[in-house]
Amino acid sequence: MINNLWAFAVAVLLVVAGLFIFFASNMSESLWALPGMFLGAAIIAWGFWKFREARKRLAKTADEVRTEDTRAPVIYLRSFDHEEDDARLGRAMLGGFTRALPGLHGWQQREQEEFAGFINKLVGPYIAIGRPGEPLPESGAAREYVSDDDWQATVSARLRESQMVVVRAAASEGLRWELVHLYQNYSALRILIVLPKTRARYEAFRDWAGTVFPHPLPEKLPNSRLLTFDAQWHPVGLEAKENLVETLYPFFAANGIPFPKFSWQLSTWEAEQRQARSGSKAS
Repeated sequence: MINNLWAFAVAVLLVVAGLFIFFASNMSESLWALPGMFLGAAIIAWGFWKFREARKRLAKTADEVRTEDTRAPVIYLRSFDHEEDDARLGRAMLGGFTRALPGLHGWQQREQEEFAGFINKLVGPYIAIGRPGEPLPESGAAREYVSDDDWQATVSARLRESQMVVVRAAASEGLRWELVHLYQNYSALRILIVLPKTRARYEAFRDWAGTVFPHPLPEKLPNSRLLTFDAQWHPVGLEAKENLVETLYPFFAANGIPFPKFSWQLSTWEAEQRQARSGSKAS
């Protein structure tokens, strides 16, 4: 705990120092003003990166999350390689300029943090298999770590327990096995695919997914970057609304999951859900 507090303190000091150097250089008329501003910006970025690292140290495991929340889990499937690539500093800084899910930020790691908070709060514990050997879990779903020999059996078991699955689209052999398993053993209605941010990556995934699913994905990348299926595995792109609640409503309605249709209904709905869960625990 003390080490985590020190990590947060270092992150704050770096951000403060970076801000001081940046604004001091900005007000200077010397030749060192521009390099100083770049140095200050770099230190600020480093501080935010260290803050993110400190938060990861406090992340709960999948077992801890499921102990606290007994609702059926939501399983997150993705490519380890793409996730590791997104975790690099340069990729993370540039990610903020790309298209985000409706109502969320563009930075991939930040997007996953927000999406995880949304799922944990309104649907159920959001969990995933952790990448073997990673020193700290990446942002988003709570991680469960298993051996290479056990991961397929663990994924199968978690999918049987789940109420829905979220797939981050990518082309990898591990994810291919998971998608084939979904197609053969899982309800099409309960799958939500988060598509890539660029057309080139989407077209690559579309070609690759054509070898897994029985019907081709839409030629055009859906404006929400969210894709679902009907009962016969026909892909259905969700239309982007102002926020994630309204965008995802058709997906939850297709699964018969009670869910607010508009964001302004959310506070009342959340209160009703909390009361229902409290009553269930009391009984």
